[in-house]
Amino acid sequence: MGILFLHSLEHFQLFVRGTELIGPFSEQTDKIVMDACSFLFQSKAYVIFALMFGFSFWLQYQNRIEKGSDFTPRFLWRMFILLGFGFLHMLVYSADILAIYALLSVFLIVSRKWPDWVLVIFAAFLLIEPFYMVRLYISLNNPEVSLFFNPPSGYWRPLYPLMQQESLLELIKGNLQFGWKAMPIWSWEHGRLLQTPGLFILGMLAARRKIFTPASFKFYAIIFVISLFIFLPLHEAREHLKVWTVDSESFRRQLRLILEAYSNLAQAFMWVSLFCIVWKFKSVNSVLKVLAPFGKMSLTNYVFMSVMGVFAFHGVGLGLYRYLGTTMSLFYALAALASQLIISHVWLKNFKYGPLEYLWRKLSWIGYKK
Repeated sequence: MGILFLHSLEHFQLFVRGTELIGPFSEQTDKIVMDACSFLFQSKAYVIFALMFGFSFWLQYQNRIEKGSDFTPRFLWRMFILLGFGFLHMLVYSADILAIYALLSVFLIVSRKWPDWVLVIFAAFLLIEPFYMVRLYISLNNPEVSLFFNPPSGYWRPLYPLMQQESLLELIKGNLQFGWKAMPIWSWEHGRLLQTPGLFILGMLAARRKIFTPASFKFYAIIFVISLFIFLPLHEAREHLKVWTVDSESFRRQLRLILEAYSNLAQAFMWVSLFCIVWKFKSVNSVLKVLAPFGKMSLTNYVFMSVMGVFAFHGVGLGLYRYLGTTMSLFYALAALASQLIISHVWLKNFKYGPLEYLWRKLSWIGYKK
């Protein structure tokens, strides 16, 4: 849901402000909405998505172990299929993460038999962004050296004219030429190529240690408080970066990325622990369960929200980027979420899996004999 909200507000990577905006909302209102959604979801929604990826891997792996078979070869084949899904998704929407997840899943295979304490240390090493630290040191001693591939949002800039055109073929050609490398480069510069496998491993460890089985309020409350006390100073430092850092834009930019990565990670753990706490209240639990079908069809809904969003905002479809500012785009996201929730409920009443989940499952186990 967080991913849907953010991508809608960003017009699905088309960072172009419309010239024929409709609605009663001012630029100030739009800014408040964007800041609020960014605070709640930006770089937090993906953290939870990555944790659940590692979590689900261990559930499948352990299930096959208990049945006397090794899940590793089948998982690698499964990730190859996911890579194919990601490639097809990228043809329409360049900010695909499925292909990146498929490639980074090798970390799960390599570390699946490691002791818990080794997993903790290795995950922590990845999450502290060691290459960021190296680049921070370089930028401090060599402020004139540029350590970045491109200015912010520059990776997608060649695609903006194509996103505004009405030709789907030209958009696909542009994604094949520029889009496929935009997301990996952006992910590298924002630390996600190291943070993501670290989150995979934490998710796997959480499943192995049964972290999300019923536990006391005290456990989740401790996680929330620790995360909060880590988040607050990091967030404050990021907000006042220019006041206390050296006069080097390269250094400040690198330090800002580090502080964002750490504070977003802490905030994501705040949301996860808070969710676990409120889940224990039956009144809240019954409301949240309404959202469960949306999660059970996460692959289908993730791909479908992108296809639907590209059709809604880009030139190949309705071209709403011209008319919808940030606040109006949030209303679109709410409508899109409602439609996907309804579809998910109806679909799962008649079928056990979502359409892409079913296809992924059938392809994953092709040739398997019980």
